Amino acid sequence: MRGRTALTGRVRRRNLRAIRPPDDCAVVEEGARIVHAKILFAAVALFTVASAACCVSARGADHRIEVDRCKWSVLSTRDPRPEEVPFEESLSYAPLQAQRNEVWGPDSLRLIVRTTKGYYPHVFLEDRRTGRSRAVIPDGWSNLPSWSPDGKLIACVIRDSVSRLQSLAVTSRRTGRTIVFAEASSVIEYKWSPDASAIAVYGHARATRRITLFWLRAADGHSRPVDTLDVIADYDCSWSPDSKHLAFSRPTVISDREEVVAADLWIAGGEGRAKWCLIESPNQVELRPRWIANRLLRFEAARVSEGVVGTPRSVIAELQFAPSTTGR
Repeated sequence: MRGRTALTGRVRRRNLRAIRPPDDCAVVEEGARIVHAKILFAAVALFTVASAACCVSARGADHRIEVDRCKWSVLSTRDPRPEEVPFEESLSYAPLQAQRNEVWGPDSLRLIVRTTKGYYPHVFLEDRRTGRSRAVIPDGWSNLPSWSPDGKLIACVIRDSVSRLQSLAVTSRRTGRTIVFAEASSVIEYKWSPDASAIAVYGHARATRRITLFWLRAADGHSRPVDTLDVIADYDCSWSPDSKHLAFSRPTVISDREEVVAADLWIAGGEGRAKWCLIESPNQVELRPRWIANRLLRFEAARVSEGVVGTPRSVIAELQFAPSTTGR
């Protein structure tokens, strides 16, 4: 990709052609229904900001979709200041590192991935002070461990040795009680909310086999699909400091060279029942959203010319949110 891998991320299948909705529409899915909501956009600085976007929410057991005017808006954009670092970097245990075979937690505890029988990975909880060690999930194999931000819960990806399907397991460090999230047959990545109440997880949905972003409630495993991609690419998401909103970059077009050449910026809320298209621009990509504060979002934007992605630029967007008249 000629030096642009860090910007565009991984794409897992070759020679796929993108399926893109009409330029003047945002496509929002809830279950099997699709709503096309027209959006008006205004150009701001380097990118295009949605001055009036759509809010889609589901109510009741039938997941009925309602369309309303979006209450999020961009007040201004500017270059980031040196002190404006992502809020998630200040959390004790939540930031996920590239090296996930050893993750330190509270006190002298750590999560470590060890292989059994030569090649089966298992996540172990070890106390370096006492020398005690136990498997977090005794059956099957497990990897990609992480601590909740409060250090009370452990998450890891597990795989059934018979069906070979993957799931996300959340285990209480104190009681060992485990909840398994099985809506995704292949978990690609996940991220804790700052208050440890929820997890954003994406992977191939078990029902559709399409890459889907889920909002998972850590207490009971209840989940809701937030978004589904029409291309084979990766989401990149970030929780707001108050854990009420999830910002995510949504790839819409990939090139023949497997580069993301169009990606929009979205915000989800209401435990995944509502989402808003915040920034849409057909000739550039918006990637790596990171909350600085509850109304301050940092992301990277890069222009696309003739299918070539330019040098990314870091941008700070100052946001405004007006509560919906319907209470959402």
